[in-house]
Amino acid sequence: MKEKQQIIDLLNEWTQLLCQKNFSSLISNAKKRGISISQISTLYKLRHKGKMSVSQLADTLGISNAAASQMLEGLVEKKYITRSGDPSDRRVKIISISPEGREFLHSNMEERDRWLSALSDILSQEESSLIIRALKILLSRTALTEKDQQIIKHPKKESSCL
Repeated sequence: MKEKQQIIDLLNEWTQLLCQKNFSSLISNAKKRGISISQISTLYKLRHKGKMSVSQLADTLGISNAAASQMLEGLVEKKYITRSGDPSDRRVKIISISPEGREFLHSNMEERDRWLSALSDILSQEESSLIIRALKILLSRTALTEKDQQIIKHPKKESSCL
């Protein structure tokens, strides 16, 4: 049982470190570009789910339609999203992530990848091999858990800790 707790503690520590690193670079990039955490979350939702109506997006984010519309306006101004009419109902606006929005999210992944590359550069060949084996085991075992099936079925290199 002591070993199991050590695995849990070390995985929690690694996850926290990775998320902190990812989140701090995300915040830094967001500040440089003048967008909020809510707007970043919106970009991730749109990248993952595709086109959505304003009301669907508001429901997903747990905010009112008015708040969603106001928040989306900043993303439209920065050209991170596009807004179009629904052909079946002109009153409904459809929101989708633009190439510029995808580029913003991609730039965050590139920064994370640079950090991971620098980390892998300081590992010995033996350490690298050990980590590769361990991570392959973790990924395969994670796929066996019922709760994590959706994550494993549709993994995204572009994932984040948001």
